[in-house]
Amino acid sequence: MASSLPPRVPDELTVLDRLITLLGNRTKGPLGPEPKRELSLLCGAYPDPATAARWKTELKDLRRQLLAEP
Repeated sequence: MASSLPPRVPDELTVLDRLITLLGNRTKGPLGPEPKRELSLLCGAYPDPATAARWKTELKDLRRQLLAEP
């Protein structure tokens, strides 16, 4: 089974939010050239839709954990 996290995970909340959004868009189909490039830069890969969905779920959980930390 592939990793449940992308090769690269942003440490800034706003960048993480953008990555989660792009992954959500990827789950619905192919991205245009600019969003595809941005997604690849942010996470280090251009996942297939199933992987994008898995990564999105894991990153949302990670985001919740980061917000819960003092």
